[in-house]
Amino acid sequence: MNSVDESVNQGNKNSRHQSVTSSCPGRFERGFMVEREEGGVESAFAKLQEEVNGFLDNPSAGSAFNFINCATELKNEDAIKLSDNDNSLVVRVFWAVNYVLFDKDVFAAQEVFFSKSCGEPSDDEVLIWFFLLVRCRVLVDATYEAFSTVRKRQLSILGKAAKEMVRLKWRYEGPDEQLLNYIFQLRQSIKSKELTRESVALSLYLNKTDIVAVEVNEHAWLKHEFNRLLPLASFLFENNLSESPDVIFYHNMHLEILHNSSQLAQQIKEETVAVVGNSPCELGSGKGKVIDSYSLVVRFNYFSVREHYSSDYGRKFDVHVRGAGDTEELADRSSDARFVVLNQYDFLYHFRRWEHLKALYEKGVRLCCLPSGHHFPLQKELKAEPSLGLSFLKFVKDVTNHVERSQCFGFSLSDQLSGKAHYFDHRQPAYTHNWIKEKQIFEGWVDNNDRFEKSGYLGKAFVRLKETFFPDKADTTPRFNAP
Repeated sequence: MNSVDESVNQGNKNSRHQSVTSSCPGRFERGFMVEREEGGVESAFAKLQEEVNGFLDNPSAGSAFNFINCATELKNEDAIKLSDNDNSLVVRVFWAVNYVLFDKDVFAAQEVFFSKSCGEPSDDEVLIWFFLLVRCRVLVDATYEAFSTVRKRQLSILGKAAKEMVRLKWRYEGPDEQLLNYIFQLRQSIKSKELTRESVALSLYLNKTDIVAVEVNEHAWLKHEFNRLLPLASFLFENNLSESPDVIFYHNMHLEILHNSSQLAQQIKEETVAVVGNSPCELGSGKGKVIDSYSLVVRFNYFSVREHYSSDYGRKFDVHVRGAGDTEELADRSSDARFVVLNQYDFLYHFRRWEHLKALYEKGVRLCCLPSGHHFPLQKELKAEPSLGLSFLKFVKDVTNHVERSQCFGFSLSDQLSGKAHYFDHRQPAYTHNWIKEKQIFEGWVDNNDRFEKSGYLGKAFVRLKETFFPDKADTTPRFNAP
């Protein structure tokens, strides 16, 4: 990494500092930040500096997420205190993150990040700005403008940035032929394997196998990518286009995930389901035995069924809804589940490293995913990535036609606004979610069913009556068809 802004003189620093603090007095003096021990401010800034450096070594949406997390651990008075003694790039990252995440004010964030007193933005700063907007899921012209700047400067990671732009459009504008045309337009001026992969993935999603065949014929290296995109493994196997003995393994894993996913949907339709979130709102409620009485209990990511929490959150565990992260802690929980739901949008249609998930599959873990296109309506409404909890509840709602308040535990969707993410630890909430809107959506779902749920079973009784008298509208089980 080059040392950004070290040559900025003290007068310029003070000028910028005065401009920033005067424009946002007290804007971030809120209760959502993590409490720190005395003297922890400097170490928090050092950690932020480390993560920014790590991002510049490997620019990606994932590494941007790391410095966003670090930036949200600091308060505005901390930035003010250290802004004259620390790298101004780090301070600007802090201010931009806070403006974008908490005030949704991209203009103010950009004004701070590219303050004229700090001179013309460097390539490093442009990269940070672009990936910050991508990772925060900010759907404004600023994201496209930032990408345009990355393109004009012909930065070395242009292919990676273009991939993130494609995935941003995939999330919020939809995976359609218009997006496919956009990818091919990018490929005319940006030569990168990243964009070739994205066009193949989207072509498989749209079942445009003729395009996939052309791509595989023109780019022989794609024949070795089947272990990163399972539908590609199926395409290569079914068309006898790969001589690798491993292609059938990944093809079979693909088919089994689709089968498991349909099975899970059927069980949710037939059984009683308790969906247990990680909010601390159930502490002291004594609902543990009620939760354990359900035939199917769903839990998310890093939960706890230790005895200390069992009276409030129960111990039963059947379905593990999680992200794709490769951690031992996640793997341990997944190993104990009847079903493991990899809850990310269009999960099977993005090139990814499958080694840790393959290890679970080989242990007999029943991997599942949510239907293709499942997340799109939520992402469009939220203008943000939906939380695992809300997206899975939508799945339950799609399968059964309703969600009952009585089957939802540990769902406050407002604790996050005060910095309380979990009942079992002090982990920081994910601020990239739109928690206020999520709560409104959730309340709308359960309130619409209140008239049918005097008890926890009346809602399902209503659905059974509906299926009896309106059989043509009864089957709402999502379809998981192989490409």
